[in-house]
Amino acid sequence: MQSKLSLAGRLAKKFMDHKLTPILVVFGIFLGSVALYLTPAEEDPQIPITMVHISTDFVGASASEVEMRVTIPLENFLSKVSGVKHIYSKSSQGSSSISLEFHLGEYNTQSVFKVYEVIHERIGKLPSNITQPIITAMEIDDVPSLVYSLYSETNNYSRTQLKQFAQSLKVSLSQIKDIRHTDIITGVSPAVRISLDTHKMAFLGIDSQVIKQKIQAENSSSYLLKDIQNNKINEIWIGEYLESDNIERLENLLVGFKNKNPIYFKDVTKEIKLTNELADSYVNYYKNGKSHPSVTLTVAKKPRTSAILLEKDVRYILEDEMKRYLPQDLKLDITRNYAKSASSKVSHLTQKLLIVIGVVMLLVFITMGYRFAVIVAISTLVTLALTLFASMVMGFTFNQVSLFALIFSIGILVDDAIVVVENVHRYQLKSNESLRAIIPKAISEVGQPTIIATLAVTITLLPMVFVTGLMGPYMSPIPINASVGMLISLIIAFTVTPWLLYKFSAKHSTKSIEKEDSLNFFIFLNMFFLKTKFRQLFLILIITGMVFSSFLLVSNKLVLLKMLPHDNKVEMQLEVKLPSGSALETTKRLLNKIALDLSIIPEISSQQVYAGRSGPINFNGMVRSYQVRRGQHKGDIQISLTPKSMRKRSSHEIAGEVRKIVSKYLNEATIKTVEVPPGPPVLSPILAEVYGHNTRELKKLTRKVESYFKDTEGICDIDTKLVEDRVKSIIVIDAKKSERYGISIHEINQHIKALSSEKIGYIHNAKSIDGIPIIMSLKDSEKSIDSLLHSQIKGIFLYELVEIKEKNIEAKIYHKDRRKVNYVSADVLGENESPLYGMFEISQKIKDIEQHFISTPLNINAQIKWSGEWKITYETFRDMGLAYLVGIIFLYLLLINQYNSYLVPLVIMSPIPLTIIGVLPGHYFYGSAFTATSMIGMIALAGIIVRNSVLLIDFIQDKEKEGFSTDEAVLQSVKIRTKPIMITALTAVLGSLFILSDPVFEGMAISLISGVFIGTILTLLVIPILYKLTSSNQLSK
Repeated sequence: MQSKLSLAGRLAKKFMDHKLTPILVVFGIFLGSVALYLTPAEEDPQIPITMVHISTDFVGASASEVEMRVTIPLENFLSKVSGVKHIYSKSSQGSSSISLEFHLGEYNTQSVFKVYEVIHERIGKLPSNITQPIITAMEIDDVPSLVYSLYSETNNYSRTQLKQFAQSLKVSLSQIKDIRHTDIITGVSPAVRISLDTHKMAFLGIDSQVIKQKIQAENSSSYLLKDIQNNKINEIWIGEYLESDNIERLENLLVGFKNKNPIYFKDVTKEIKLTNELADSYVNYYKNGKSHPSVTLTVAKKPRTSAILLEKDVRYILEDEMKRYLPQDLKLDITRNYAKSASSKVSHLTQKLLIVIGVVMLLVFITMGYRFAVIVAISTLVTLALTLFASMVMGFTFNQVSLFALIFSIGILVDDAIVVVENVHRYQLKSNESLRAIIPKAISEVGQPTIIATLAVTITLLPMVFVTGLMGPYMSPIPINASVGMLISLIIAFTVTPWLLYKFSAKHSTKSIEKEDSLNFFIFLNMFFLKTKFRQLFLILIITGMVFSSFLLVSNKLVLLKMLPHDNKVEMQLEVKLPSGSALETTKRLLNKIALDLSIIPEISSQQVYAGRSGPINFNGMVRSYQVRRGQHKGDIQISLTPKSMRKRSSHEIAGEVRKIVSKYLNEATIKTVEVPPGPPVLSPILAEVYGHNTRELKKLTRKVESYFKDTEGICDIDTKLVEDRVKSIIVIDAKKSERYGISIHEINQHIKALSSEKIGYIHNAKSIDGIPIIMSLKDSEKSIDSLLHSQIKGIFLYELVEIKEKNIEAKIYHKDRRKVNYVSADVLGENESPLYGMFEISQKIKDIEQHFISTPLNINAQIKWSGEWKITYETFRDMGLAYLVGIIFLYLLLINQYNSYLVPLVIMSPIPLTIIGVLPGHYFYGSAFTATSMIGMIALAGIIVRNSVLLIDFIQDKEKEGFSTDEAVLQSVKIRTKPIMITALTAVLGSLFILSDPVFEGMAISLISGVFIGTILTLLVIPILYKLTSSNQLSK
């Protein structure tokens, strides 16, 4: 009597000769081609994180007053904004800066609108003399994907000229629709500098306010009337604006009389000139050991656009502009090209993807012949094409994570097709029936366990989607694409594969049945252990001991725990901070010395030096708020490395040499070597948030914690937010004296302001996008408090009207989530280059301060909250562990539903913990840390290993129903199922081999290779033995 076909068998019977099936094959491949063409390519996944910055000036207020009257009220208002995750603030003399970090998924526009709405409604509750809060938002798409340095090798052009050339390039790029924004980083601008001669002004009786009023009157023009004559309109204007080519008019400007003799402007000034070097920061470009003044041009792309296509458009326009309109001796070097790295990564991984498919097909060819290899290849191609299309529809891009997910998935995507093909092949060997009869029966037999096995893999992978923090969306392509691919592969295995088998497989096999059914090594092992219960228990005891012994590798630090290993990047950064109060020129000199020293490293192709500000931000810089990093004592060096193919050392190894070279400058400045993180960034690898009751206590605590950092071996790049005490001079006006001399306080203030680089107007210049200011001040060499005091106002020396007081500048006050905080940050070097071990070593030394590792301190006592890489590592491993547990629970429920038993699912799942025997020793022998990607590999292992168990148990129970004894059923199962299990295991291993060379994903590869290898071997031993041991305990109960 013919047995009833399962769902899989019925699908196979329907589609194996259906006219629609080949159309579906062609349509599936077409959809995959569409996805290949339309899916944007980029280097890393786009994480939907939004940062909003609010800056407010409160002139004259101390840091404490700014904190109490501006920062705290704003923090209270902003804490009510929905979607805000953290509030960071900095209160300094005269200004407040607040940064809001929103939860993932909060969109930029909505976030800015909510912040604006809250501030606008409550602005009346803030001091009336503060400036209007400036709100700026930044998200991942604001990070420039292209950065260019414009310079001249002969240094023939001023910085202002370079800026004008860059502005013309920026205008030309505006026609590209996929550009989100372009920016120019230069720090310099043209200005009309008027250097007053205070001695001559005093002698001639001319004060600064008169000069200011005269200049403003000279630089004015207004419409008077229209004169109509002979049917023509003639506009009449009064006055003429100053322009860049007629500023000499100022020299002969009449400003007053003395003894009836005219006094001209040139009589009371030392210099009137249009200067091109008014700088609040400097940008230099180092190449081949030489420094060049430069301008940086950055390009950011719109969301969901291809970085590769954008770079082609930008390159075409820039090359055309450089050839046709700009001087020939100008150079434009690209110093950041995420399009190139994305293209290289995509091409490299695509090649690996094709090689993996080819290797898997070779395996099938060796084990089952070329016809079956072709069938599996076409099934895999259709599956992959539809997976690519589904990935595009779900909004994923081509990036290193999504492509690694596909490479990893190949090993399991082919499993369904291989199991189906292998069983049809086996049926052919033992039956003389036609293919039309064989295919539905063979697929029906393995259909149910294949469905359960596929669902098992999917169930274990999908909970990873709910990993929180930045790591969740970063790694989300792996569980989602792999799960969707598995479900698609299941459908293809029951529809397209039967059609391919029916159309292309040989009608009869030429191999002998005896050869296919010959005993294998695992049968001998099972026969040995099935003989006595003692042998069975002894084997289980040995395996259990091996599991626990494997954990000793972690506890003894033979296998380190780390978030992610260092990647091999093409860029890094030096963050330099001199003592607060250092002049911009001092910062510039130190940065140039460092850059010159680093030029000896052969792998460094160029350096971009930024004095007074940060360089173009990357994702790491966005999270660390580098975009608001300003100050004359601060600077950055962006280091570009040669391509990976042209150097032997990794970027991490080069960073080690950079640290050694710059170490001699650590007595002059704090210098951090910042590597591009391999995954989601953190504020610092090691970060201690120090909380205290008041500013004085907090400073003392911070210094104490800093000392523990310094006393710990292997800790480097130590930094705090503390600054050395500084003194400021305050000019205090004597109201009584000023009233006696008939000079108002307002007039004195305006006089002082006029001599302190006051902008008193702008001149017109069509070539400059920015206005050219007119700046009146003392000459740079004479800018001192003494020169100011010896200036005159209405014939009275300023020192007679004021007195000078000195006062300490109050340190900046930091808050996190509305609590006073300071930070101690560091990185780690040495054998244990995992920040976790450095952090715990420091924490063990701190005995007298309360420490928090997970929870946030709630009271006002002195406390430390450990953050940095520890926080994201803890959250990621916690969430992945929970995802693992949830996957195991749902897998158990699925198996209970399938087998109507509590015990059988436990037997099926028993090999899951045994994979530890492969995973941890695998990391030890490979010399690799156990990372987040290693954990992903372990989670995937659970489904892959259970798949093998299901195939074994299902076959055992089928044989028992046919009347076989348990021992006979077990041996038959091992004999028949070893081949497909070994083939699918080998495909998973082969797929993983091609991601082993990547430093970030090697952990996942090691877990899969070693785990599948050991897990498969133990599955073929442990499942039969446990089934035998428990068979007497009524498995169905």
